[in-house]
Amino acid sequence: MLGKKKTLGLALSGGSLRGAAHIGVLKVLKENGILPDYIAGTSAGSIVASLFVAGLSFNDIETAVVNVKKKNIVDWSVNFFNIIWMGIKSLFKCSLSLPLGLIKGNYIENLLFMMTKGMMLNQISMPLAITATDINSGERIIFTGKEYIPKTYVKDTVFIDDATIAEACRASISIPGVFAPKKLKNRYLVDGGIKDNVPVDILRIWGADVVLAVDLKFASQDDQNINTMLEILLQSADIMGQSLSDCKLDVYADLVIDPEIYDMGLLEFTRIPEAIEKGERATRKIIPRLRELLET
Repeated sequence: MLGKKKTLGLALSGGSLRGAAHIGVLKVLKENGILPDYIAGTSAGSIVASLFVAGLSFNDIETAVVNVKKKNIVDWSVNFFNIIWMGIKSLFKCSLSLPLGLIKGNYIENLLFMMTKGMMLNQISMPLAITATDINSGERIIFTGKEYIPKTYVKDTVFIDDATIAEACRASISIPGVFAPKKLKNRYLVDGGIKDNVPVDILRIWGADVVLAVDLKFASQDDQNINTMLEILLQSADIMGQSLSDCKLDVYADLVIDPEIYDMGLLEFTRIPEAIEKGERATRKIIPRLRELLET
């Protein structure tokens, strides 16, 4: 008598544009007849996970990501006229109203809304978790469908099910200082990576027999030339979350993929195909071990 088929949980970490590697991971898994039963994503990982669950083909996802342009997703909060106006207010000792982030985030949320056809979390066809962080309370936020909210208490975690996938992703990518927080349900939500950059524990809570994690680690690891405020903000966020990620991976993950992309800048859109290819290459290396875990 055949044993029960083991279930696979896949966690996709944050990592800005390096998150394109997740597309390569999923492509190779599919090529080998292996697809996750549960999927969770943070920041960039939340976008790829969401597009996958929303039913887009890998070709469509890859085409959309490769062809995306900075002007389509970057809506700056600060421009020349803002700076002049802040200078005038400062000169006349008026209180300054500074933006909450360099990028508003409306462009990318609208793009995701169109790509997912406005799908709500409660319309998803498989367990999907998207993480964010409440900047006021410090709680971890997990966006998921109502039927996938655990019955048991999960420490320091709030589950939200009545939002669109686009809203959830917009909250998850909100790197403090880079993106303005996403305001939702009287909460100010920022990057999920602050609390949970590689969301593996929710996969265990759901009952995944095998947990595969993709950990993009932190950016510019091999590059000593961090020259801009954006790079400093991104690097700081990544470093803050890495120690916690390492601890969680040791406890919850059976297998970890590292695409080894350490020096890709925040706005290096031309290197997206390279990130996808590195995701493919790293995944091919672990396929034999993943089969062992699923079959034994």
